[in-house]
Amino acid sequence: MKRVVVNRIVVGIGAAALLWHVDVDANWIGLRYNASGSIPVGFYWFWPSSMVPAHKCAVAKVPACDAVVACLPGPLASYALRNQIVDNSPMCGTGAEPVSKFLAATSPDVVEVSHAGVRINGSLWPMSWPYALDAHGPRYTPAYRLAPRQVLLMGFHPVSWDGRYTGSILDTAIIGTWHPLLTWKG
Repeated sequence: MKRVVVNRIVVGIGAAALLWHVDVDANWIGLRYNASGSIPVGFYWFWPSSMVPAHKCAVAKVPACDAVVACLPGPLASYALRNQIVDNSPMCGTGAEPVSKFLAATSPDVVEVSHAGVRINGSLWPMSWPYALDAHGPRYTPAYRLAPRQVLLMGFHPVSWDGRYTGSILDTAIIGTWHPLLTWKG
């Protein structure tokens, strides 16, 4: 009887540790908490991209989409670290923590950044108007078509540091997907 109880406790603790693996590690599946405003605050189930491919979020469905977790490329990661946009983390090879955003556009979508915001195939992404990042003011880009393997990541917050400032990145930067379990306005 005691052995059965001990075994159940050990199995329960092991299962809880696996399911509640809060340390963001791309090799682990599990429950995560997001406190960033880029995607809705709350609890998500994390899947590495090797197990569950990322799906594009239609503008009309934001913010009820899965979010992606991506490692910023070298120059963007350096800029983000230098300007304290992200923290240090060993998870990405650049030393910057990964970002959580929506997969807003993929090849061959057409993207345009203007004073009104980011348009993807003519549809305006919610809350995407750009702010001035420096004395030169916001940088607008004329409409361009994403090349193969390019993706545009967008947040769901007016001051999200996302594709309106960073432009597109390669899809290989995506390391996982977050599926919303319980979210709320943060």
